[in-house]
Amino acid sequence: MKKGNIIFVCFVLLVAGVWFLMAKPTDKAGDKWAEVMVDGQLNGRYPLFEDCELNINDKNRLVIKDGTVDMTDANCPDKICVHHQPISKIGETIVCLPNRVVVTITGQKDEKIDIIVQ
Repeated sequence: MKKGNIIFVCFVLLVAGVWFLMAKPTDKAGDKWAEVMVDGQLNGRYPLFEDCELNINDKNRLVIKDGTVDMTDANCPDKICVHHQPISKIGETIVCLPNRVVVTITGQKDEKIDIIVQ
């Protein structure tokens, strides 16, 4: 490679590195909530910035810790909800079908327009 190409590649990498370091995430735990629905009815709405443990109808145990939500125990036979990884992003859900429990992360997103449609 020529000297000019090396300088150009280094400049592009430097600009990309600075942009990456300056970009800050817009999803904060303070902006998000865990909505717990049981049988299609809102059972509770809990902020992700406060750690707590919840018993849902004595069937499911939900833990909110460090901005994540995790179903740690359930009395259902398959325990798919318990094996689900903790959720923390807006729109993610944990579902326990046998107990009819749905946990969804809600909040305000920083909406950005990707394309313009006419």
